[in-house]
Amino acid sequence: MSNYTYDDIYGISLDEYCKWHNLKLDDLIKKVQVDIDILKVNLDKTLRKKLPYPESYLETVIFQTIKKKEKHLQHLLDWKVSDSALE
Repeated sequence: MSNYTYDDIYGISLDEYCKWHNLKLDDLIKKVQVDIDILKVNLDKTLRKKLPYPESYLETVIFQTIKKKEKHLQHLLDWKVSDSALE
């Protein structure tokens, strides 16, 4: 998935994506950062429960979601840097 851009996935640029959501890029970055923080708190709570299998699969799903969000955040930050360089 990391090889695809917003253009590829949504059919619009990241700027256009932000316009549709009525957000600035910095707002989108902050939202993703907050999502990661929330997920990490939930992962910690879930790990403390020591759930038996198959309930413990939730831990894996939360962890994978954190990793996905972290990659997404890095793409946004990289785009912001490259977009700033063009100005």
